Amino acid sequence: MITLANNNCFARRNIKKLRNSTFGFGVASLLVFTPACAQAPSAQIHNRVVVETVNSYSACFGSSSPLTNSNASGSGFLSFLYGPFSLQQYLPLVTQWQDGNVWDTDFLDPDLPGANRLDNDTANFDQPGTAISFFQGHGAGLLKPSGSGSLCNSGDDCANPPAGTSVGNLQDGTCAWSPLSVARTGKGYCNYTSTPTLNTCGNFDAHGHKAALSPGMALGETPFRTAFGLWRPAGKNGGTSVAIVHMSFGMWTFFPSSEWAGLFDGLQLYLGLMVSADDSEDSASFGPAVGQAIVTNVLGSVADGYLNAMSSVTDGSGCKGWPGGFNGCGCHFAMTLSQGAQGASDNFNGDFFSLLVDGDSQFGPGYWQWGAVCNYDPVKYPWSGGDREG
Repeated sequence: MITLANNNCFARRNIKKLRNSTFGFGVASLLVFTPACAQAPSAQIHNRVVVETVNSYSACFGSSSPLTNSNASGSGFLSFLYGPFSLQQYLPLVTQWQDGNVWDTDFLDPDLPGANRLDNDTANFDQPGTAISFFQGHGAGLLKPSGSGSLCNSGDDCANPPAGTSVGNLQDGTCAWSPLSVARTGKGYCNYTSTPTLNTCGNFDAHGHKAALSPGMALGETPFRTAFGLWRPAGKNGGTSVAIVHMSFGMWTFFPSSEWAGLFDGLQLYLGLMVSADDSEDSASFGPAVGQAIVTNVLGSVADGYLNAMSSVTDGSGCKGWPGGFNGCGCHFAMTLSQGAQGASDNFNGDFFSLLVDGDSQFGPGYWQWGAVCNYDPVKYPWSGGDREG
């Protein structure tokens, strides 16, 4: 874990409201807790969960593209949040969409410069008053390391990114050692950065079934304004507190600032996957494992719970024997941004109840903090270059 220093609203036609899939769960709550956090002035209550998952991709990407487990994983995530140890009293509103009802416009902010007139995260993935947004499906946009030119001993060997990629913020690619790279070549793989993109196959997609994490997303949209100014040139209608995204190549090692920082607009936490060799698995156990981690430790760090949930993700061929939801070597990865080091720490260590209200730590960017739990030992198999020297 490391910390580094470093509108106008108008009516839009919301054809999505025809899907009519917002509902409340009538499950009796067995746990009663009082949030130990004060609500900031003008803060918004966050009491909604949004789950969007896709199995059906054939119509958009061909017969080899369908997934099997995304929808089950998303439903499994909800089954823990609203199961025997229910959080229903804190999260009474749930929106769940699957397959053709998941559109690329769901994830893109309508108030950013250059937005498509149909972009509408405000009514979908980043709805005002949302505590947790969850996506699982295909991802794209990053090139796998391959060929002799991708082999390295250190980040200094990774200065020639292939077309469509670039070096990180510190002007090097990453040399990512892993058990698989060593077994195959005796060296590390050069990793480079590009724009991670989640894929949909929706009935009304408007961007070729793709939603780029940045610059199209502006998640969180906290209403706070400070000396730092606005987070992004987007609306300030109070969106989601935490985004959980399971997709292929969510991040190559090691580019959190290059690839993920641009989607923050007051978001407390972004929880996703980082790949060092090969790819993630079409995981059925991911959603249940993450949901269980939140429910069973509501007074503990949500980020830490997510990271440690990797040990409960049992599918995938894994990295030299340990699955963790990967067909290769990878990590659960958590990131936050805040206006200061203390704010970043507060976000990263915040418990479930911190997701229910806006907080002082969401005033603006400036510092970032991250954590990772991997299905291999990153001390024995280190990273160098990318967004971090070392």
